[in-house]
Amino acid sequence: MTSTGFTLAGCASQPFVVAPDTSQLRREPDAPPRSKAIVGVLIPNAYRQSEIKAIGDGGSYFPYRDIEAGYRQLLGNLFEGVFRLEAFDDVEAIRAAGVQYIVVPELVTSSVSSHTLAGGSSVFTVELTSNVRCPGGTLVANPQVIAQSAGEMQESLLDKGAAGRRAMGEALAKAQKALAALDLKADAAGSLCGARPGR
Repeated sequence: MTSTGFTLAGCASQPFVVAPDTSQLRREPDAPPRSKAIVGVLIPNAYRQSEIKAIGDGGSYFPYRDIEAGYRQLLGNLFEGVFRLEAFDDVEAIRAAGVQYIVVPELVTSSVSSHTLAGGSSVFTVELTSNVRCPGGTLVANPQVIAQSAGEMQESLLDKGAAGRRAMGEALAKAQKALAALDLKADAAGSLCGARPGR
């Protein structure tokens, strides 16, 4: 994973939460049926543990840890089967689940605050790329979305994660639409990866 606009946080930072409100992440009434494709979602543990330092007023956050539940939910809105994977080389788990696509989210985030005697604000930006791969590792699509939310001084002082939660939620909603537009198929004729492993 690559990152810009931030540095790894030190142990003295005070983490704040940017996990979005997943109640807003839902299927629309007129949405097409879920794809029968089985997908595995892969977020390596090293990324879950990545702590990012906010710029300006300090504090830190864990973007992958906070977005994981919402990301799995959006995949569940689109596909009939979603499995958590620990690694690309977990061949037995991939075969046993019949995983046809592996989706690897990639995040670039920044949290910037600027406060003066005259006022201030905070801005949280999320760049979310959904890397869709075949079980063998071939990249078949990587739609990218960008979301941003700003908070005024009073809000950011009381709740540093508020702007981040809004931006994360917006990014997930946009990612859901972007993945839906790929129309990933389960059958061998329509699939970008061929027949399911082990089938």
